[in-house]
Amino acid sequence: MAAVAWVIGIGVFVGLLLAYPKRMGVLIAVVVGLSAVILGGFYGYFAYEEHQKNQTAAALKIVIKYDLETCGEKFPLVIDLRKESDKTITKTEFDVEGFREGHSEPLYETGYPHYTTDRILAPGESVGLCWSIPKKAYGITENLIERYPPNAINWKVTNIRPTFETP
Repeated sequence: MAAVAWVIGIGVFVGLLLAYPKRMGVLIAVVVGLSAVILGGFYGYFAYEEHQKNQTAAALKIVIKYDLETCGEKFPLVIDLRKESDKTITKTEFDVEGFREGHSEPLYETGYPHYTTDRILAPGESVGLCWSIPKKAYGITENLIERYPPNAINWKVTNIRPTFETP
């Protein structure tokens, strides 16, 4: 049934194109032009959103280290958040991954839920928070985890998503 509708639609289009070539040319140009404007608008919007996201993530510097002395065995990851823009952050979500030296696949990863803090950070303010080690990554064996303990892992914070105070 849908194929018949397409055949009829194409037939009507070709008939109109042959009967009124100038008007149909103008119509085609208008449709193509409007499509380009609409698609350009969508692209511009998403490019701006991506730029804003990158800019807001850059406004927050995060340093992570494994430190039993500062936070103890239960929460051995010290994550320092430093606010470097002129807006106040009201919430921060991020992920943590742990890598072996020279490897790109993580042994540990946050997964879901993400690490979240509702600590409010004013411009220039910083805070150090203690966090637990994330769960082992999918497909990683216990043998590999035993060979690379958390203190021998390169820790990295990823997917930083700060929420800024709205005026």
